[in-house]
Amino acid sequence: IRCFQQDSNGILEYAGEELIAGAIYLCTSGNLPTVYFLTGYSDKTLDENYSIYKEEIMSDNYDVQELNLSEVDKVPENTAIIYLAAPQKDISDSDRDKLSQYIDNGGAISMILPPSETEGRFENIEYLLARFEISMDYNLVREKNADWQYRNLDSEQDDRYFRVSYPSKGEDYTEDLTTDLNTLITEGKYIAGIGNTRSFSELTSSSEMIEKASIIENIPPTQDSTDYTTISEPMGGDEKTAAEAKGKSNAPLVLGYYSYNKQTGAKLIVIGSDDSIDNDRVTISIYGTRMLTLFSNTWLSDSDIDMGIGTKSNSYDTMTFEDGEDASKTIRLFIFIPVIFALAGVAVWLKRRYA
Repeated sequence: IRCFQQDSNGILEYAGEELIAGAIYLCTSGNLPTVYFLTGYSDKTLDENYSIYKEEIMSDNYDVQELNLSEVDKVPENTAIIYLAAPQKDISDSDRDKLSQYIDNGGAISMILPPSETEGRFENIEYLLARFEISMDYNLVREKNADWQYRNLDSEQDDRYFRVSYPSKGEDYTEDLTTDLNTLITEGKYIAGIGNTRSFSELTSSSEMIEKASIIENIPPTQDSTDYTTISEPMGGDEKTAAEAKGKSNAPLVLGYYSYNKQTGAKLIVIGSDDSIDNDRVTISIYGTRMLTLFSNTWLSDSDIDMGIGTKSNSYDTMTFEDGEDASKTIRLFIFIPVIFALAGVAVWLKRRYA
């Protein structure tokens, strides 16, 4: 629980009463926020492929269910986060409209979009990403630098599994999704890696209401190098996307973004691989990305309940003096006046005592 928080002026405030009261209310009400995994677009299922990740989400006090949007009129009211994981085809126009309405109302979406061999563009998914000023690349990213490559499930060095970075929060940004994870990586708890991923790009159009930043990037051979050794191999899409994908080889790539609409409160996490949350494909070398995906749920949900208590901050009174002598006089007054009142009180007491 984030008991101590900073306001917009950087002043430390105590929010413990508000947060603890909200947590108690959440536990006693029996109404857990629900994370929904969309169905109908992938051969993978929550219980068969993502069951271990599901349990990890549930341990953070969420209910986790599958949801077929075609069977409901709109996204359920109890939704904390919508997951679209490993789609092998585009979503329907109807589901696009329901998700678009959900975004308009400040909804949170986590899109886990690994490379797909499906021909043709996922135009409705592209539309939703565009609302957060993000575009998806139709590619598979490979790392040709053997020093950055990791081992696959067969313990063989594989150019589809490679080292990445989780960029720190920039000075001009308000959201921080990577600092805690990078600390754990520095301590040797996790490895910063990803496997079987596509990349993403920012749209050229930009709004002041949208804050977006990369959370996963490829890395150059050395810190001072501007040469990258990743290859962008076209996969899925059409001729246009194939040409665009080829042009992204040997260049800096973003493999995951967050995006936040400051006006509506809508939030997006998009990551180019599901290997890190798949029961049968996760390896220790890509566990950093698994934890980033899991940690991002807290940011997406922002499920703290407003109990009306508010935060508390220290208040300080100040006095201004012309010089040291003026300050000394004031200090003497603060000392002598209470002493005079004390002596007067004692005198009154003695008078009454011996009257």
